[in-house]
Amino acid sequence: MKGSRIAINSVLFVCAVALAFICYRSIKDREEFNTEVVLRENLVKARLLEVRAVEEAYKAQYGRYCPDWDTLIAYIQVGQLPTITKQGVLSDWHLEQGLTESKLAKILHSPNNAADIEKYRLQDFVRDTVWSSLKDSLLGPDYDVNQICIIPSSDNEKFILETDSFMNKSQIIIQTMQCMAPFASYLHGDRNDWVREKDNREKDAEDRGVYGGLKIGEEGEAWNNNAGNWE
Repeated sequence: MKGSRIAINSVLFVCAVALAFICYRSIKDREEFNTEVVLRENLVKARLLEVRAVEEAYKAQYGRYCPDWDTLIAYIQVGQLPTITKQGVLSDWHLEQGLTESKLAKILHSPNNAADIEKYRLQDFVRDTVWSSLKDSLLGPDYDVNQICIIPSSDNEKFILETDSFMNKSQIIIQTMQCMAPFASYLHGDRNDWVREKDNREKDAEDRGVYGGLKIGEEGEAWNNNAGNWE
């Protein structure tokens, strides 16, 4: 009997250890999965912010947002960003003489400006524009511009890019854009956890009446100044 009890206790001990390991592994697997979900989301958010920076630079130059990836990628490759070098501040005396920033810049850039510089005491003033590579400034010199349209962690899927415009109450035309990555594009994998995560998020988004994924901007009168839906 004693030997039987020892054998049973040994089996129970092994079962308890195995169960504890299974529970530990289950918890660890879930933690690793949650970490991977956050990593993927952060990569998508970072790419969306890159798109936003480039689209806003494009709009500053052309007055509208770029509607397609081929044009936007070409713009990144050749685009230039202005940087204003500014030295000297207009004093009350300068303002009393009728000087404005616009008039000041015109005087400084005039080829025959010596008399006006003397008259308005502008000897130490500088207003210059230096142009630099848009790609280098916003994305970095080693950035692969062809990747800006690709959703990270997807099967080479492209972001959904849409542009529009509407007239506000002041009769002003407002340009809008939105760039989207649906949950299904980056929440995928061999494990059932990925299917559950995607389905749960899509169901929650549907119940709340919001977009099922990550996005920046909003089309039409709901335009949000290109904010991310996670911000």
